[in-house]
Amino acid sequence: MRNHVSMQTIADKIGVTKVTVHRALNNRPGVSESLRTEIIQCANELGYRVLKPDQNYSGISNIAYIVPQQFLLEHDRFYSKIHEYLQDICTSGKINLKMFLLSNKEMEEAKIPPEIINENYSGIFFAGFVSNKIVNAAISRNLPVVLIDYSHRLLQADSVLSDNYHMGYLAACHLIEKGHRNIGFVGDYINVPNITDRCLGLQKALYEYHLPIIQNNFIINDDFKTGLYTLNFELPSPLPTAFVCYCDRAAYYLYEKLRLRGLSVPQDVSIISFDNTETAKNITPQLTSIYSSRREFADLAFKQMVNKIKNPSSTPKKFLIPSKLVVRDSVRDLSEDSDYNSMP
Repeated sequence: MRNHVSMQTIADKIGVTKVTVHRALNNRPGVSESLRTEIIQCANELGYRVLKPDQNYSGISNIAYIVPQQFLLEHDRFYSKIHEYLQDICTSGKINLKMFLLSNKEMEEAKIPPEIINENYSGIFFAGFVSNKIVNAAISRNLPVVLIDYSHRLLQADSVLSDNYHMGYLAACHLIEKGHRNIGFVGDYINVPNITDRCLGLQKALYEYHLPIIQNNFIINDDFKTGLYTLNFELPSPLPTAFVCYCDRAAYYLYEKLRLRGLSVPQDVSIISFDNTETAKNITPQLTSIYSSRREFADLAFKQMVNKIKNPSSTPKKFLIPSKLVVRDSVRDLSEDSDYNSMP
Protein backbone atom coordinates (compact mmCIF):
# COMPACT_ATOMS: atom_id res chain seq x y z
CA MET A 1 0.00 0.00 0.00
CA ARG A 2 2.81 2.36 0.90
CA ASN A 3 4.28 2.23 -2.63
CA HIS A 4 1.08 3.73 -4.09
CA VAL A 5 1.22 6.85 -1.90
CA SER A 6 3.15 9.75 -3.39
CA MET A 7 3.93 13.31 -2.35
CA GLN A 8 1.21 14.41 -4.76
CA THR A 9 -1.26 12.19 -2.89
CA ILE A 10 -0.38 13.98 0.35
CA ALA A 11 -0.53 17.39 -1.35
CA ASP A 12 -4.01 16.68 -2.73
CA LYS A 13 -5.20 15.43 0.65
CA ILE A 14 -4.13 18.57 2.52
CA GLY A 15 -4.66 21.09 -0.28
CA VAL A 16 -1.09 22.29 -0.78
CA THR A 17 1.47 21.99 -3.56
CA LYS A 18 3.79 19.06 -4.07
CA VAL A 19 6.72 21.44 -3.53
CA THR A 20 5.38 22.33 -0.08
CA VAL A 21 5.09 18.65 0.83
CA HIS A 22 8.65 18.02 -0.37
CA ARG A 23 9.94 20.91 1.75
CA ALA A 24 8.06 19.70 4.83
CA LEU A 25 9.15 16.07 4.57
CA ASN A 26 12.77 17.00 3.96
CA ASN A 27 12.96 19.61 6.72
CA ARG A 28 13.53 22.47 4.28
CA PRO A 29 12.69 26.14 5.03
CA GLY A 30 9.58 27.87 3.70
CA VAL A 31 6.97 25.83 5.62
CA SER A 32 5.42 26.80 8.96
CA GLU A 33 5.93 24.34 11.81
CA SER A 34 2.18 23.77 12.19
CA LEU A 35 1.83 22.92 8.48
CA ARG A 36 4.97 20.77 8.57
CA THR A 37 3.49 18.77 11.47
CA GLU A 38 0.17 18.39 9.62
CA ILE A 39 1.92 17.16 6.47
CA ILE A 40 4.06 14.64 8.37
CA GLN A 41 1.01 13.37 10.26
CA CYS A 42 -0.92 12.98 6.99
CA ALA A 43 2.03 11.14 5.42
CA ASN A 44 2.14 8.71 8.34
CA GLU A 45 -1.61 8.11 8.22
CA LEU A 46 -1.48 7.39 4.49
CA GLY A 47 1.45 5.01 4.96
CA TYR A 48 4.01 7.13 3.12
CA ARG A 49 7.58 6.42 4.13
CA VAL A 50 8.64 9.89 5.22
CA LEU A 51 12.30 8.99 5.42
CA LYS A 52 13.51 7.29 2.25
CA PRO A 53 16.48 4.91 2.10
CA ASP A 54 18.11 6.78 -0.78
CA GLN A 55 18.47 10.04 1.16
CA ASN A 56 22.03 11.23 1.66
CA TYR A 57 23.22 10.58 5.22
CA SER A 58 26.92 10.78 4.38
CA GLY A 59 29.02 11.51 7.44
CA ILE A 60 26.44 10.00 9.81
CA SER A 61 27.65 6.63 11.04
CA ASN A 62 26.62 5.93 14.64
CA ILE A 63 23.84 7.46 16.74
CA ALA A 64 23.19 6.69 20.41
CA TYR A 65 19.79 6.20 22.03
CA ILE A 66 20.11 6.82 25.78
CA VAL A 67 17.22 6.02 28.09
CA PRO A 68 17.00 5.59 31.89
CA GLN A 69 17.06 1.84 32.44
CA GLN A 70 13.99 1.77 34.70
CA PHE A 71 11.87 3.52 32.06
CA LEU A 72 11.99 0.47 29.81
CA LEU A 73 10.52 -1.57 32.66
CA GLU A 74 7.84 0.80 33.92
CA HIS A 75 6.68 2.59 30.78
CA ASP A 76 5.25 -0.43 29.01
CA ARG A 77 7.38 -0.39 25.85
CA PHE A 78 6.71 3.29 25.12
CA TYR A 79 10.41 4.12 24.74
CA SER A 80 11.42 0.75 23.34
CA LYS A 81 8.75 1.13 20.63
CA ILE A 82 10.12 4.52 19.64
CA HIS A 83 13.55 2.91 19.54
CA GLU A 84 12.25 0.17 17.24
CA TYR A 85 10.88 2.75 14.79
CA LEU A 86 14.13 4.71 14.93
CA GLN A 87 16.02 1.48 14.33
CA ASP A 88 14.02 0.86 11.14
CA ILE A 89 14.71 4.38 9.91
CA CYS A 90 18.43 4.20 10.69
CA THR A 91 18.77 0.77 9.09
CA SER A 92 17.19 2.04 5.89
CA GLY A 93 19.70 4.89 5.90
CA LYS A 94 22.65 2.57 6.68
CA ILE A 95 23.15 4.19 10.07
CA ASN A 96 23.99 2.26 13.24
CA LEU A 97 21.68 3.04 16.16
CA LYS A 98 22.72 1.69 19.56
CA MET A 99 20.72 1.78 22.78
CA PHE A 100 22.42 2.62 26.08
CA LEU A 101 20.62 2.02 29.39
CA LEU A 102 21.86 4.32 32.12
CA SER A 103 21.18 4.31 35.85
CA ASN A 104 20.08 7.45 37.67
CA LYS A 105 23.52 7.62 39.27
CA GLU A 106 25.19 7.60 35.86
CA MET A 107 22.76 10.29 34.71
CA GLU A 108 23.43 12.54 37.70
CA GLU A 109 27.18 12.04 37.37
CA ALA A 110 26.89 12.93 33.67
CA LYS A 111 28.64 9.73 32.65
CA ILE A 112 28.38 9.56 28.89
CA PRO A 113 29.27 5.99 27.83
CA PRO A 114 32.94 6.01 26.70
CA GLU A 115 32.04 4.22 23.46
CA ILE A 116 30.07 7.27 22.32
CA ILE A 117 33.13 9.48 22.76
CA ASN A 118 35.80 7.04 21.62
CA GLU A 119 33.99 5.98 18.45
CA ASN A 120 32.95 9.51 17.46
CA TYR A 121 29.19 9.03 17.51
CA SER A 122 27.37 11.49 15.30
CA GLY A 123 24.68 12.36 17.88
CA ILE A 124 22.60 11.28 20.88
CA PHE A 125 18.88 10.77 21.39
CA PHE A 126 17.94 11.17 25.05
CA ALA A 127 14.59 9.51 25.73
CA GLY A 128 12.41 10.10 28.77
CA PHE A 129 13.03 12.05 31.96
CA VAL A 130 16.81 12.41 32.00
CA SER A 131 19.24 14.45 34.05
CA ASN A 132 19.97 17.92 32.69
CA LYS A 133 23.58 17.34 33.71
CA ILE A 134 24.21 14.54 31.23
CA VAL A 135 22.42 16.41 28.43
CA ASN A 136 24.60 19.48 29.04
CA ALA A 137 27.68 17.25 29.18
CA ALA A 138 26.86 15.98 25.70
CA ILE A 139 26.18 19.48 24.40
CA SER A 140 29.48 20.74 25.87
CA ARG A 141 31.25 18.09 23.78
CA ASN A 142 29.51 19.50 20.69
CA LEU A 143 27.48 16.33 20.25
CA PRO A 144 24.17 16.92 18.44
CA VAL A 145 21.34 16.15 20.87
CA VAL A 146 17.62 15.51 20.39
CA LEU A 147 15.37 15.00 23.41
CA ILE A 148 12.48 12.55 23.06
CA ASP A 149 9.44 12.98 25.31
CA TYR A 150 11.28 15.53 27.43
CA SER A 151 12.06 19.22 27.38
CA HIS A 152 13.42 21.73 29.84
CA ARG A 153 13.67 25.50 29.64
CA LEU A 154 17.31 25.38 30.78
CA LEU A 155 18.39 22.98 28.02
CA GLN A 156 19.48 24.30 24.63
CA ALA A 157 18.48 21.18 22.73
CA ASP A 158 15.95 20.14 20.11
CA SER A 159 13.02 18.23 21.56
CA VAL A 160 10.11 16.12 20.32
CA LEU A 161 7.33 15.49 22.79
CA SER A 162 3.62 15.12 23.26
CA ASP A 163 1.56 18.24 23.84
CA ASN A 164 1.20 17.25 27.47
CA TYR A 165 -0.73 20.33 28.53
CA HIS A 166 -3.34 19.74 25.83
CA MET A 167 -3.50 16.03 26.67
CA GLY A 168 -4.31 16.80 30.30
CA TYR A 169 -6.93 19.28 29.18
CA LEU A 170 -8.45 16.78 26.74
CA ALA A 171 -8.62 14.07 29.41
CA ALA A 172 -10.41 16.35 31.85
CA CYS A 173 -12.85 17.60 29.20
CA HIS A 174 -13.77 14.02 28.30
CA LEU A 175 -14.58 13.27 31.94
CA ILE A 176 -16.51 16.51 32.35
CA GLU A 177 -18.57 15.76 29.23
CA LYS A 178 -19.45 12.43 30.86
CA GLY A 179 -20.80 14.24 33.90
CA HIS A 180 -17.81 14.09 36.25
CA ARG A 181 -17.20 17.18 38.38
CA ASN A 182 -15.00 15.85 41.17
CA ILE A 183 -11.81 14.78 39.38
CA GLY A 184 -8.45 13.70 40.79
CA PHE A 185 -4.96 13.20 39.34
CA VAL A 186 -2.32 10.50 39.80
CA GLY A 187 1.35 11.16 39.02
CA ASP A 188 4.42 13.03 40.24
CA TYR A 189 3.25 16.49 39.18
CA ILE A 190 5.90 18.18 41.34
CA ASN A 191 9.17 16.77 39.99
CA VAL A 192 8.52 15.67 36.39
CA PRO A 193 7.83 18.41 33.79
CA ASN A 194 5.70 16.23 31.49
CA ILE A 195 3.46 15.21 34.38
CA THR A 196 3.30 18.80 35.61
CA ASP A 197 2.03 19.94 32.20
CA ARG A 198 -0.65 17.23 32.11
CA CYS A 199 -1.78 18.19 35.59
CA LEU A 200 -1.91 21.88 34.64
CA GLY A 201 -3.98 21.02 31.56
CA LEU A 202 -6.43 19.19 33.80
CA GLN A 203 -6.63 22.17 36.13
CA LYS A 204 -7.28 24.52 33.22
CA ALA A 205 -10.33 22.46 32.22
CA LEU A 206 -11.62 22.43 35.79
CA TYR A 207 -11.18 26.18 35.99
CA GLU A 208 -12.97 26.78 32.68
CA TYR A 209 -15.94 24.69 33.81
CA HIS A 210 -15.99 26.38 37.24
CA LEU A 211 -15.26 23.08 38.96
CA PRO A 212 -13.29 22.73 42.21
CA ILE A 213 -9.60 21.90 42.26
CA ILE A 214 -9.33 19.72 45.37
CA GLN A 215 -5.68 19.31 46.32
CA ASN A 216 -6.42 16.19 48.36
CA ASN A 217 -7.45 14.47 45.11
CA PHE A 218 -3.97 14.87 43.60
CA ILE A 219 -1.89 11.75 44.35
CA ILE A 220 1.83 11.19 43.90
CA ASN A 221 2.28 7.42 43.65
CA ASP A 222 5.64 7.11 41.93
CA ASP A 223 9.23 7.91 42.78
CA PHE A 224 10.71 10.03 40.01
CA LYS A 225 14.19 8.84 40.96
CA THR A 226 13.39 5.17 40.39
CA GLY A 227 10.43 5.36 38.02
CA LEU A 228 8.77 2.55 39.98
CA TYR A 229 5.06 2.63 40.71
CA THR A 230 3.79 1.10 43.94
CA LEU A 231 0.61 0.57 45.93
CA ASN A 232 2.11 2.60 48.76
CA PHE A 233 -0.23 5.57 48.52
CA GLU A 234 -3.46 6.62 50.18
CA LEU A 235 -6.73 7.16 48.40
CA PRO A 236 -8.47 10.44 49.21
CA SER A 237 -11.63 10.45 51.26
CA PRO A 238 -14.19 11.08 49.98
CA LEU A 239 -13.18 9.63 46.62
CA PRO A 240 -13.59 11.70 43.46
CA THR A 241 -15.80 10.16 40.79
CA ALA A 242 -12.87 10.02 38.36
CA PHE A 243 -9.08 10.13 38.13
CA VAL A 244 -6.72 11.20 35.37
CA CYS A 245 -3.59 9.01 35.59
CA TYR A 246 -0.25 10.17 34.24
CA CYS A 247 0.28 6.94 32.27
CA ASP A 248 -1.33 3.55 31.72
CA ARG A 249 1.03 1.87 34.17
CA ALA A 250 0.01 4.26 36.94
CA ALA A 251 -3.63 3.53 36.08
CA TYR A 252 -2.96 -0.19 36.50
CA TYR A 253 -1.81 0.36 40.08
CA LEU A 254 -4.82 2.55 40.79
CA TYR A 255 -7.06 -0.26 39.51
CA GLU A 256 -5.35 -2.59 41.98
CA LYS A 257 -5.60 -0.13 44.87
CA LEU A 258 -9.33 0.30 44.26
CA ARG A 259 -9.82 -3.46 43.96
CA LEU A 260 -8.21 -3.98 47.36
CA ARG A 261 -10.77 -1.54 48.76
CA GLY A 262 -13.61 -3.51 47.21
CA LEU A 263 -14.23 -0.83 44.56
CA SER A 264 -14.55 -1.33 40.81
CA VAL A 265 -13.86 0.60 37.63
CA PRO A 266 -15.93 2.33 36.27
CA GLN A 267 -18.93 1.61 38.52
CA ASP A 268 -17.36 3.27 41.56
CA VAL A 269 -14.51 5.30 40.06
CA SER A 270 -13.77 6.21 36.44
CA ILE A 271 -10.21 6.34 35.11
CA ILE A 272 -8.62 7.88 32.02
CA SER A 273 -4.93 7.68 31.24
CA PHE A 274 -2.19 8.32 28.68
CA ASP A 275 0.02 6.43 26.20
CA ASN A 276 -2.41 3.75 24.91
CA THR A 277 0.04 0.94 25.65
CA GLU A 278 -0.60 -2.80 25.89
CA THR A 279 -1.62 -2.30 29.52
CA ALA A 280 -4.57 -0.16 28.40
CA LYS A 281 -5.74 -2.93 26.07
CA ASN A 282 -5.16 -5.88 28.39
CA ILE A 283 -6.51 -4.53 31.67
CA THR A 284 -10.13 -5.23 32.69
CA PRO A 285 -12.09 -3.14 31.99
CA GLN A 286 -10.07 -1.81 29.09
CA LEU A 287 -8.66 1.63 29.73
CA THR A 288 -9.62 4.84 27.94
CA SER A 289 -6.31 6.44 27.00
CA ILE A 290 -4.84 9.40 25.13
CA TYR A 291 -1.66 8.96 23.12
CA SER A 292 0.75 10.37 20.56
CA SER A 293 2.06 8.26 17.68
CA ARG A 294 5.38 6.55 18.49
CA ARG A 295 6.14 6.39 14.78
CA GLU A 296 5.70 10.14 14.53
CA PHE A 297 8.01 10.57 17.52
CA ALA A 298 10.65 8.56 15.68
CA ASP A 299 10.22 10.31 12.32
CA LEU A 300 10.40 13.81 13.76
CA ALA A 301 13.25 12.98 16.14
CA PHE A 302 15.31 11.50 13.31
CA LYS A 303 14.69 14.48 11.03
CA GLN A 304 15.77 16.83 13.79
CA MET A 305 18.88 14.79 14.45
CA VAL A 306 19.90 14.88 10.79
CA ASN A 307 19.25 18.62 10.69
CA LYS A 308 21.31 19.18 13.85
CA ILE A 309 24.22 17.12 12.55
CA LYS A 310 24.27 19.00 9.26
CA ASN A 311 23.49 22.40 10.85
CA PRO A 312 25.07 22.33 14.32
CA SER A 313 24.51 26.05 14.92
CA SER A 314 20.78 25.90 14.18
CA THR A 315 18.44 27.27 16.85
CA PRO A 316 16.93 24.48 19.01
CA LYS A 317 13.28 23.74 18.25
CA LYS A 318 10.47 22.05 20.15
CA PHE A 319 8.06 19.83 18.21
CA LEU A 320 4.73 18.83 19.73
CA ILE A 321 3.13 15.58 18.54
CA PRO A 322 -0.68 15.70 18.15
CA SER A 323 -2.65 13.41 20.44
CA LYS A 324 -5.63 11.10 19.98
CA LEU A 325 -8.30 9.86 22.41
CA VAL A 326 -9.09 6.14 22.41
CA VAL A 327 -12.39 5.54 24.22
CA ARG A 328 -12.78 2.17 25.93
CA ASP A 329 -14.65 1.02 29.05
CA SER A 330 -13.05 2.72 32.06
CA VAL A 331 -15.19 5.88 32.17
CA ARG A 332 -18.75 5.79 33.46
CA ASP A 333 -21.25 8.17 31.85
CA LEU A 334 -22.84 10.24 34.61
CA SER A 335 -24.35 12.78 32.23
CA GLU A 336 -27.85 11.42 32.77
CA ASP A 337 -27.75 12.38 36.45
CA SER A 338 -30.15 15.16 37.30
CA ASP A 339 -27.51 17.50 38.67
CA TYR A 340 -25.37 17.26 35.52
CA ASN A 341 -27.70 19.53 33.57
CA SER A 342 -27.32 22.24 36.20
CA MET A 343 -23.54 22.41 35.74
CA PRO A 344 -22.34 25.91 34.73
